[in-house]
Amino acid sequence: MSTFLTGEQLEDKLTDIIWNAKRYVIIISPFIKLDDHVRSIFDKLKATHEIHLILVFGKNEGYKQKSFREDDFEYFKAFKNISYFIIKIFMLNIIVMNGKD
Repeated sequence: MSTFLTGEQLEDKLTDIIWNAKRYVIIISPFIKLDDHVRSIFDKLKATHEIHLILVFGKNEGYKQKSFREDDFEYFKAFKNISYFIIKIFMLNIIVMNGKD
């Protein structure tokens, strides 16, 4: 069963995932909004080619700015090894549910 994390639990889990990553980090979220603490966590990945950051986001088709603030998007564009995808997140939920059958 999925666990939804918020606040300090989310920050702790995100820190753990990023600091222990060896090859890639995949973030899937309908909305991405970074505060200073979360940016400081991602800074570990910013200049490295060894770890590929993959962002999958989007709930507001055609309105990227509603899913991702422009300054956060610009921050991620400075990363050396990044891919990003804008998709309809609700479609992803259907795929995951079908994959468990």
